[in-house]
Amino acid sequence: MVKYFTNFQENIVGNIIGGLTSSIVAIAYGLTFSNLIFSGQMKPWSGYGLAATFLAMAIGSGVMALRSSIPFVIAGLDGATAAVTASLVAALIAKFGARE
Repeated sequence: MVKYFTNFQENIVGNIIGGLTSSIVAIAYGLTFSNLIFSGQMKPWSGYGLAATFLAMAIGSGVMALRSSIPFVIAGLDGATAAVTASLVAALIAKFGARE
């Protein structure tokens, strides 16, 4: 554990650049997936969907960072899961209809 933190301090610039890069990609994924899921009749609630997506992404990434035995693991959203969720939401809206 001490060796990891010593290595972290030696590569601080590389770690910051890697963290910023993965953050930018994660934000782009979050925007895309929330817009995919909250499209069509769900568009009025897209703000809530965006907040829920970012919150879930932050909690999931934090848990993975704290609980992982591999120090360089980066957790994030999965495109296949977002596509399946979007199709499920579309099917539910088609069946029950959106209330405005």
